Amino acid sequence: MSRRSKQVLVPVDRHLADCIRVRRESCSMSASALDRQAGLRPGSVSKLERGEKGLKPVQLLALAEVLGMSVDTFFEGAPEISPSVDLLAGRDVPASEAAELVRAFVAIPSAGSRREFVALVRSVADSEAFGQRPVGKSGKVTA
Repeated sequence: MSRRSKQVLVPVDRHLADCIRVRRESCSMSASALDRQAGLRPGSVSKLERGEKGLKPVQLLALAEVLGMSVDTFFEGAPEISPSVDLLAGRDVPASEAAELVRAFVAIPSAGSRREFVALVRSVADSEAFGQRPVGKSGKVTA
């Protein structure tokens, strides 16, 4: 029998949870109603609001849509998003740039566009790793 390790939440998770709770309550909506309308598992919003669970970007998008908010609104006044030290270890990438990339990604409403964005970033990373410059369909260097 395996035990789930307790998820470690970061300050921005707490901020997002508070924003969602305030907006949900201002809409006179129960946590379970928000779960249903956003297509989340029962109890997800309650766990989020209690600090027991973080959010995946797709969940944040669904909650924003149901609550009639833009994703950007959730991040107003949020603590600085700092990507995992392990993720950036040994790389010359400022945390502020990584955080900006995350913010841009979660602001893309279309799942298809998000997949295309990831493919583009991977293509650029692969090209850079081999000392090449990405080339667009026209044959011109794009970055």
